[in-house]
Amino acid sequence: MIQLTSFACLLNILGFVLVVNGLQEPQSAGGVLHLQTTPFTIPAAYQGQLEDYRQRWSRLTGINPSALHWNQSIIVFINQNEHIYRHNYLTYMKLLNDDYDDEDEIQFKTYTPGTILLKEHYSIQMGQPVTGLTIAMMIKREPGYAPDHGDWQYVQFSATGEVIMDGNAGNPVVKEQCASCHQNIAERDFVFHSYYARPPS
Repeated sequence: MIQLTSFACLLNILGFVLVVNGLQEPQSAGGVLHLQTTPFTIPAAYQGQLEDYRQRWSRLTGINPSALHWNQSIIVFINQNEHIYRHNYLTYMKLLNDDYDDEDEIQFKTYTPGTILLKEHYSIQMGQPVTGLTIAMMIKREPGYAPDHGDWQYVQFSATGEVIMDGNAGNPVVKEQCASCHQNIAERDFVFHSYYARPPS
């Protein structure tokens, strides 16, 4: 399992990613999940922060595969600083395509405290989301929270609202499951920017 996780991490670092050109809701049929309503229960500790996040936050992606996150498919939301995510995504794509004449031009931006990146995780059947499994979050904290790991807090909870892990890289479980891989992209403020899609107008 550790070897597979490391290999998946390496693939993402090297840029073997799928570029998505638009957001599309899946057609619901049979047991396929309707995404108009959330299948997730929010833990009490985060209900205030996450209330109506699907309506209030920016959705950054379509329904995309994520080898890093337990071989599931994900939808990514952000509560603020979408412009930073977009900038870092475009910078990463240019870097991946070797579009920079001077390496000094490569400038990734840093997220401000209070930024929350939220990933909904789904099982997939025939390319459609079937079951909501977990939510994983990265929360940018004030400087000093985790200085060697970008001051990011990592949270994961189940679809029923049970907290699976919560903390920073000082927590061995968080370090093994999240922070150790994100450490490899410190120059991108520890965030993978593998997908980005604007909603259709």
